[in-house]
Amino acid sequence: MAQENTPPPLAGQGIPFAGQPVSGPVPPIPGPAALFTHTASLLNTARQAITSAMEVKKYLTPGKIWVMRAPGGEVEIKAGILYQNVAVVVVRFDPFSGEILPAGIHTRAYDIRVTDEILRQKLNEVISKLVILQGVVFREPEGCWLIPIVYDYKIISHLKVYMDGVHIVPDYMADQEMRWYGK
Repeated sequence: MAQENTPPPLAGQGIPFAGQPVSGPVPPIPGPAALFTHTASLLNTARQAITSAMEVKKYLTPGKIWVMRAPGGEVEIKAGILYQNVAVVVVRFDPFSGEILPAGIHTRAYDIRVTDEILRQKLNEVISKLVILQGVVFREPEGCWLIPIVYDYKIISHLKVYMDGVHIVPDYMADQEMRWYGK
């Protein structure tokens, strides 16, 4: 019997709300001491995290595009990349050209000179041409692996995989922004 090819689960799936029963595996939530006492087993999950990220790539879909204003009035154009209808990656656009910006660059622009159509086209292109790097960074406060996402030789974002190496961690803040402001 052939094994089903199922994508990695999102972290938090199956967590009961208001007394509902748990459906499916729920990742453990260890305390800080567990991180230090189980370093060897944690390091063993790095390779699995990359494998999970590679599997997720084929299920990524474009989300909504939205505009935010910084306190100084600067415009920031963002877009969500979705996995199972939840934002897991955020990309940023140059408000003048529509180019995808590398992580860490924020353009000082006060107006938008690119059309929605160009932004949507660029987002679709990113998803079809993104590359998952085979390397990880561990973010201890969140208990997750960060896997770099590359487009056009630029690290544009990171995909988060829970410390178990299996569960994909949603970007909850970006998902909220996308649902409130996205179009």
